[in-house]
Amino acid sequence: MRLGIVDYGMCNILNVARAFEFCGAAPEVLSSPQQILEMDAVVLPGVGAFNGAMIELHRRGFVEALQASVANGRPLLGICLGMQLLLDRSEEFVVSDGLGFISGSVQRIPSQVEKSFKVPHTGWGELQVRPAGNVGLNLEGSFYFVHSYMAVLEDDSNCLASCQYGEIDIVSVVRSANVTGFQFHPEKSGVSGLDLIKSYMESI
Repeated sequence: MRLGIVDYGMCNILNVARAFEFCGAAPEVLSSPQQILEMDAVVLPGVGAFNGAMIELHRRGFVEALQASVANGRPLLGICLGMQLLLDRSEEFVVSDGLGFISGSVQRIPSQVEKSFKVPHTGWGELQVRPAGNVGLNLEGSFYFVHSYMAVLEDDSNCLASCQYGEIDIVSVVRSANVTGFQFHPEKSGVSGLDLIKSYMESI
């Protein structure tokens, strides 16, 4: 299986690639739209702001290529900001359209009174697996989160798992058909993250 990681200038590609390599894959770094169309599966990572990421994806011609790849039934995995980009839109700084693979929007995590639950949500959290989460993914253990915005889904059945952060239930794993997303960083989540990546590759 040819697996590619999209490089649009907003992620540490090396860490993601190393995690997939450790799990037995031979990931290719994708710098052109044509490369995306040649892959059997694609990973869309990301760190930073939603609007800036979409500008770069459009500028490099990746949006159309990702849409074509998904339409052809090839698996797409979004990680952190990459997961948020899978949704319809974001309210981060300015309202921006996303890739539209999963119905919903990206909104700022509500502020909470307790100092231990401040924004951004940074640190380790365990997942609460939803009934829809029985899809072959190993969602056990703790995973590392770093984000100030969260997914709000229109269809709750697209949420496979969430993470409780104070009074806030943060959507953490999403799936719609061949499109999957992790809000956390599996590549920074030690054994739990590597086990999840292995199970993801076995499930596609």
